[in-house]
Amino acid sequence: MSNESDMQERLRQLGAQFLQRTLGEVASLQSLLSRVKGGDTAAYGNLQHLAHRMHGTGATLGFGTISELAGELEQLVEDKPAASDTASMERLNQAALRLVAEVQAQAKSSGLEPG
Repeated sequence: MSNESDMQERLRQLGAQFLQRTLGEVASLQSLLSRVKGGDTAAYGNLQHLAHRMHGTGATLGFGTISELAGELEQLVEDKPAASDTASMERLNQAALRLVAEVQAQAKSSGLEPG
């Protein structure tokens, strides 16, 4: 195998690991979102960190849509809307739903299934 082939294979492996890990983190994301919607302000930091990691790693490994959606979620969380702000909470919820759906679709197309 050439160095280029080795690198492509390594990137493929890293991409599969990212999808597997991110698929597993979907439950955490949904739990953190529920806590935020319930008024748990401490959950904002964890949710933002999770979205930030998905955003950056997704971009690095070529998962542009996951990265974009995670970046959108990250920005919405960064604004720390109050749980009583129903419009902001709905935007946050919709962003999370789109991200989860994209992660699941990418994982399925790669032969991975939700655990």
